[in-house]
Amino acid sequence: MKKMLLPALLCCYSLHASAQRALTVNYSVDTLEADVRTALQFFRNYLSDFRKDSDFRAGINPAHSLPDFRRYWSPADCRDYSIPDQMVYAIASDYPTYLLGNSCTILSVVPDSSIVRIRTMFGNADSGNRYYPLAIANHYIAFDKERKPYFISPLKRNGHLWQTKEWEDILYTYPAGTSFDSSGARQLSQKVRKLRKEWGLPPIRIRYYYADSREEIDRLRGFDYTPDMTNRSKPSGISDDRDNLVYCAGWGAGYFHEVVHIYLNRLFPDSPLKEGLAAFYGGSMGHDLNWHRERLSRYLADHPEIDPADESFYYMDNYTNPQSTIQAMLCSYVYRHEGVAGLRRLMSYKTMDEIYDKAFRSPQRQRNAFLRKLIAAR
Repeated sequence: MKKMLLPALLCCYSLHASAQRALTVNYSVDTLEADVRTALQFFRNYLSDFRKDSDFRAGINPAHSLPDFRRYWSPADCRDYSIPDQMVYAIASDYPTYLLGNSCTILSVVPDSSIVRIRTMFGNADSGNRYYPLAIANHYIAFDKERKPYFISPLKRNGHLWQTKEWEDILYTYPAGTSFDSSGARQLSQKVRKLRKEWGLPPIRIRYYYADSREEIDRLRGFDYTPDMTNRSKPSGISDDRDNLVYCAGWGAGYFHEVVHIYLNRLFPDSPLKEGLAAFYGGSMGHDLNWHRERLSRYLADHPEIDPADESFYYMDNYTNPQSTIQAMLCSYVYRHEGVAGLRRLMSYKTMDEIYDKAFRSPQRQRNAFLRKLIAAR
């Protein structure tokens, strides 16, 4: 569900990747220690490597904006992951965390044995000197035999006490002391097998992390703070279809929505309906599509001034995302009438205008009425 978070943040806090981004170090950090100085310079270089292309656009030649991870991460991490830094797309799944906002403050640099931990706050300061934090992140830096620094994955450092269990093609990782959610895993496997059969897809090996709360997942990934920690806890998740990773909070081992992203995103990388397709198959935030449809229908009935076809209508409350619900309704309609073949055609369009014009014969002036009727239908 992270797909819609960044637009909301951009609107609320005027966040952007600025060439004038400030990077400061807390006055209390002791920079006289050799390991601290080395780690700080290493970290500065890493952050600056995300800024080679100041006109970063997600998915367009990302090598121009992402660093050469081999310079910063171990050979083992680079072998296991195409993007070994799991913080890069942790806040927004299509935009690097390190390019958010215009301010970066290194809060602390703590050497511990052969490891240095750097705690950093990323945020946005506006013209009125108001500051909006986006993330507080921990980076762990170790040194090889030649005293060359490299990052250690927070997943490995923080997850050594978590348990693992394999279930068919999924490797689950979950907190120590909790029972494995075999019921959720069984249901998820059934849905995945059906999806693969419908779409004619081979199995994908997935690493799936889950916990009761989003805070547990964020801390596993190295964060002390993310925007999700400011709201009431609810089932949520995020997927990484580059490295076939799923992170799920509050939905156990059965979060089909994010697994749909793993299987189908790569088939339609340019479709604006990827989130809607996952919500159609797997629901969202702990509820199925019909639950969200009914809530959206009531909301629109109370707000006749809103045009649901206007993509700026991306927020109604903390429980239902109107745009992903609308997109899922479009997918549902096509699936009912044309099955997977219809979904393949629908997902081939590159813009929402194309989808409305070509798939639904709905020009701009008719979309409000078309969507309201679609959403209200039972």
